[in-house]
Amino acid sequence: MAKNAEIENLLKECAKAGKSYIYNPQEEQDEEEKQSAYVLFVGKDEGRDVIFDTYISTLSYEYHMNVLDEAEGIFFEKHPELKDTDFFEFEDKYQLEYDQIVDKIYQDDTIRVQEDALIYEEEEEENPTGLGLEVFLNVKEITDEVIAGFIKKFNSDTFSPSEELFSFASEGRE
Repeated sequence: MAKNAEIENLLKECAKAGKSYIYNPQEEQDEEEKQSAYVLFVGKDEGRDVIFDTYISTLSYEYHMNVLDEAEGIFFEKHPELKDTDFFEFEDKYQLEYDQIVDKIYQDDTIRVQEDALIYEEEEEENPTGLGLEVFLNVKEITDEVIAGFIKKFNSDTFSPSEELFSFASEGRE
């Protein structure tokens, strides 16, 4: 089966970069904190070559995003009239209330996350030759070595995420 032009182009870009992937040029990268990255790589799905449009993040970053999502849900349940308001435009009293909800979630320590790699179908216009992939790894930083190591395991079908549930509540209260 002949590879399509998009896959061939991506393989050439990867070879030019000397890596098994490239950073997705359409996404803003987290270069300072190194908690997440958006990359593109070629892999197999059901025996065919596809482009995986991948978001990869540390487990602690995913944990903190889940805490904020939970707080947002609780806050907007109490204040549905503010749903279309940007958090940065909240009056001080609302910002304080939101911050207190976040603190309570950290104190209650009810959120848990685990490593995973979730494949999903992308809209044709987003990635006509591929699939979306969200990856959460229990590492301190998302580095070139971490990305390359994940892709190698993923493409050889040896990636085995830990089933352990993790909390990073103590990091949220620092």
